[in-house]
Amino acid sequence: MKLKAFKIENYRSIVNTDWTIMAPDNITTLIGQNESGKTSILEGLNSFYNGMITEDIMRSDMAMPMVACEFELSKSVRQKILNNTNLHEKILARIKSKSSIILRRKWFNKNESILFYGDDEIIGELERTKQENKDIEEELMLKAQKIIEDTSKLVEDTNNEESSAIELKSKLSSIESKVARLERIIKRSSNQKKTENAKKELEPLKKEYAHLKLNFDKIDQSFKKNNEKLNILIKKSDYADRFTISRNHYYELVSKYTEIKEKRNSILEKLNFISDGKLSQSLKNELKNYKDILREKKIEIEEKNSDFQFARECFLISVTGNNGIVKDIEAKAWEKVDAETSEHMLEDAGKILFEYIPEFTLFEDFSSLLPNRIDLEEILDENEKAEGYNAARNFLIVSGLDARFFRESNNRILKQKIENLNGEITFDFQGYWRQNLGKNNKIKINFELEHYDFSDPDKKGQPYLEFWIKDEHERLYPKQRSRGVRWFLSFYLELKATALKKDKKGKVLLIDEPGLSLHARAQEDVLAVFEDLKENIQIVYSTHSPHLVNTDKIYRLLAVQRADAFDERSETKVFNAKELANASGDTLSPIYTMLGSQISESNFIRERNNVILEDTSVFYYIKTLFDIFEPDQEIYFLPSTKTSAIPAIANLLTGWKLKYGILMTNNVESEKAYAYLKENIFSGNHDELIKKVNILKDLEGIENIFSTIDFKKYVLQKRIGITETNLEYIENNNLNRTDTASAFALYCQNNPLTPEDFDDESREAIANLVKKIIKLID
Repeated sequence: MKLKAFKIENYRSIVNTDWTIMAPDNITTLIGQNESGKTSILEGLNSFYNGMITEDIMRSDMAMPMVACEFELSKSVRQKILNNTNLHEKILARIKSKSSIILRRKWFNKNESILFYGDDEIIGELERTKQENKDIEEELMLKAQKIIEDTSKLVEDTNNEESSAIELKSKLSSIESKVARLERIIKRSSNQKKTENAKKELEPLKKEYAHLKLNFDKIDQSFKKNNEKLNILIKKSDYADRFTISRNHYYELVSKYTEIKEKRNSILEKLNFISDGKLSQSLKNELKNYKDILREKKIEIEEKNSDFQFARECFLISVTGNNGIVKDIEAKAWEKVDAETSEHMLEDAGKILFEYIPEFTLFEDFSSLLPNRIDLEEILDENEKAEGYNAARNFLIVSGLDARFFRESNNRILKQKIENLNGEITFDFQGYWRQNLGKNNKIKINFELEHYDFSDPDKKGQPYLEFWIKDEHERLYPKQRSRGVRWFLSFYLELKATALKKDKKGKVLLIDEPGLSLHARAQEDVLAVFEDLKENIQIVYSTHSPHLVNTDKIYRLLAVQRADAFDERSETKVFNAKELANASGDTLSPIYTMLGSQISESNFIRERNNVILEDTSVFYYIKTLFDIFEPDQEIYFLPSTKTSAIPAIANLLTGWKLKYGILMTNNVESEKAYAYLKENIFSGNHDELIKKVNILKDLEGIENIFSTIDFKKYVLQKRIGITETNLEYIENNNLNRTDTASAFALYCQNNPLTPEDFDDESREAIANLVKKIIKLID
């Protein structure tokens, strides 16, 4: 898995880097001035991996840091992840559709952070679900309150109806008894008068009975309906009660947890300022108690959250189902809760996916230098506290040695093997370290296996390794060599050993200002080590040195600077290779310096085809345009330091009998130079002067070779209005001509142009210029 991009927020001077893409070939270079934020980027990436931050990285607004990293998935790692049954199906589906994964680490305070799966789509879905659930909860709370009130009223109404029905039933029963008695009298009595009285009494009783029976039937029917409705409401009311109680309990717990957490954070802050041992210990004990309480509360919150979500879903289903009843409400609720996205799902995924990402290591200083000697036992026992252990261990890894090597019983064979290994590692090291001590004297790296003698009775007979850095004249211990040699050797061993370990997860090495104590050529050797090892490890490093910048691979650069160059409190901005034109000249100075160095080296004076130009800015434009329009034509452009120095260069080339031409734009200095050349260099040879010297009469400045449109597009890389000539625009806006020209050269390196990319006006002017240049060397 490979680091593809990063995003850092609220880390020292960094407010938000936005997503920043890493170089595709595993070497990313951070350039910028001191205090620009380069180290903050390296430390931010390291904090992402180890989860640790310190008080000094906090911003004054106390906004908490967040670092996100995107990792490119290889096919094999991708398949392993997709086979992991512990990942939520939504995350697996997302990973299946993507070629990369995003992990984010967010801090709550300097001691606590969470790492989670940070895919924007799923986070967005989570936030939407969270908000939807909050909205649903508010609605459900109103419904719950109404259902509980309706249930209470219906219970009361039903009870009243039931009482009325019982009372009516009692009355009907009494009337039925009376009717039955009167009917028996009428049927059986021989007393005429008694029968007549019974008939008179029976008639109103029957009417009363019919009236009561009608009322009873109405009440009974209403009671049955209300009772049926009540059964439904009671179930809803039960879910409503469970929902409201569990919700209130859950938020009470969250509030309590937050309160305890704030108290604990307050203690942490106090500990930073208290030096008294007793007070500190007291606070630490209190802190431990809070830590235990928080752990218990967090478990309780997680359990209560599950109960709350379940109660909410039960209630939601109960009030949205047909007639208020849904079969297997609780089974459906659990099914819904299990399928719901949650923060815990993202955290769980973060822990699982973290195991697949490469290891990040920050090298601020290669302090583990090779020791003069170290006991073999210290290495075999992996005693990391032993002086020089890391460097000695790296030496053995690079040499391909392990414990079995030292078990060789034959001393002669063992010493011969060591001698062979010394030759191999020296040969490999010399391939990187090109410095000589004198003309041909190169240093050699050696180690020897020795044993303590009687001078050290406590260790007599025990083996130790002794290291030497030799040359033809001296055999010195590492500590006797220069800081630069010791640093480079340590650096070489660290990186070489790291690459040789071949960790399947991969490595990301974060290196802050490598090679500060090295000579310029040795710094280029550092870059050579990076180039050689980039297939096995990913390297991100910061530098001020032009010798650690490869201008042939501008895509590797990230320019880091403050938003306001004059305010060290302003936020850090990061520009990728395509945005370098937006960076300041000071930020890009390593590139400009290196381009100038390459000019002097790669365009050294040749026997023929030399063209002298008035300054470096003209060189950047003409060399770049010539490579675009006539890439196969071999011409060596030689920039002068200034126009007035051209005659001196011409005088030298003439004396050396080298063929050359001179090209100048049309200005006062060019006219003076032309006059000097005519009188002192080409005196009496007018034809040779005309042939070798060309003043571009239609160009006051080389910038005017472009149309205004192309000048804005390719040089300024801005959409602005220009009402003057290109040169006048630069002068009126106090732009540095060399910086502007360099930016154009860098843009063309990063965005290869063809003649067709220019408009007709520019293309015609450039084509004429190219013809004039070629004519100068014919």
